[in-house]
Amino acid sequence: MSQRSITLEIYEIKKEIDDYFSIYFKKPKNFVYHPGDCFDLIITKDTFKEKRIFSFSSSPTERLLQITYRKGISQYKKYLENMTKGDTLELLYFGNQYSFYYEKPLVFFAGGIGITVFKSALQYAIDNKLQPSINLLFINKTDRFPFMNILDEYKKFLNLTIHYYQTSKEGRLTKDKLKEILPSIMDIKYEYYIAGPPLMVDSTSDLLRKFGIDDKTIHTDSFDGYLEETR
Repeated sequence: MSQRSITLEIYEIKKEIDDYFSIYFKKPKNFVYHPGDCFDLIITKDTFKEKRIFSFSSSPTERLLQITYRKGISQYKKYLENMTKGDTLELLYFGNQYSFYYEKPLVFFAGGIGITVFKSALQYAIDNKLQPSINLLFINKTDRFPFMNILDEYKKFLNLTIHYYQTSKEGRLTKDKLKEILPSIMDIKYEYYIAGPPLMVDSTSDLLRKFGIDDKTIHTDSFDGYLEETR
């Protein structure tokens, strides 16, 4: 992964749902990235300077860069919440945690704000007229799923099946429940992608291994720091 520092100017701030917000930035000229790429976002204000890792929730095909976050209690989040149009932040670009194999059938597991990675990947597929078979299992504590309307709209343009899984109602995802949701798991050679808090990523990876899924087909993006403060 390469690193380069880029100054971003805020174009718009939008509330998505409940405590979820998106910040849109003007895309710097000749800035190239891939679906779901991650980076450090650095806030420098007065004597405060701190960074957090984010993933793009926008697709490289879109005009603006987008990040999405959930309100938190840290000083970093407080500064982020008080940002306004025209403010600037510094992006230290890393690259991708994994690449999407669009020529294969795919299964996406999103835990909470981990949906950002897959929103990016799905929009990219639409804009490039890619048509892989995709199953998205969106795991959330409540029935307030970020980007739900957008995701449902994506189904008009993609071979996409979405399962909204509410843990407060349905309990923890188990092997039996996963087989009920994805009955073809033993018959089709999928590429599996998991993004979300570390515990969710680890437990889902372990669940797939119980089906005898090859580790080479399991791709993970663990949102470190999620437990101490929602990213």
